[in-house]
Amino acid sequence: MRSFGIGALHVVLKAVALICLLNIEVSVLGQELEPDSSDSIEAAEVKDADVEGDSSNATANAIPEWFSTENEFDSTTRMAFIKTPDSFLTKAEAEICLASEARKLAKSVIEQKLEIADAESLGLEGDRILNDFLFRERMEFVEDLECKRESEKMGDDLSFFLGYAQLHFDESFDEYVRQKIAQCRTQKRLIKSGLVGGSVLGLLAVAFGYFKMENATRGFYSRRLQTGSLVLALALIFLVYLISLQLI
Repeated sequence: MRSFGIGALHVVLKAVALICLLNIEVSVLGQELEPDSSDSIEAAEVKDADVEGDSSNATANAIPEWFSTENEFDSTTRMAFIKTPDSFLTKAEAEICLASEARKLAKSVIEQKLEIADAESLGLEGDRILNDFLFRERMEFVEDLECKRESEKMGDDLSFFLGYAQLHFDESFDEYVRQKIAQCRTQKRLIKSGLVGGSVLGLLAVAFGYFKMENATRGFYSRRLQTGSLVLALALIFLVYLISLQLI
């Protein structure tokens, strides 16, 4: 009986040892099959970096090769580069924005290089500047890939365009500016002539009204009529002065 108990104890001990051995092997196998979280995180970071690099390269590749952002205007070559500050849904809208940017640049060139104080009064046409002084047809519209990706993230499939252009302010531009200056001077002369003529007619009307009222009242209100006529004449002169400040 004693030998039977000892044999049963040996069997139990062997079973426990076998179970422990199996648990150790299963845990080791599980560790081998379990992916390394640090490696997966590093791989994800590398993938994100690659995606960001690809997106930045795609955005950079959208800029035309001839476009330069080093300066807006080169006084030696008289060349200038402009671009739209934002992207637009259509090329027509981008071209309108380019025309506005061309007008701003031409105004700056006129004021700085041609030493004209008030280029705003010349009435520059942005679309004419963009089209007449375009250098070698270098106006290009490219798709804004960054905005397109943002649109796709929002569930839309929209295309956005950026506009680029190179302008050449050559002798024809100087001639264009001279024509604008001549037109502006002629317009100012006409305005001055009109203001002077209107002032004279207004003062004559005040004088005629005074004498007419003087005769009608037979001189009973001479002092009041004189004061009123003087105030009316001064008001007319002041009004003409204000109009001249606005128009000239």
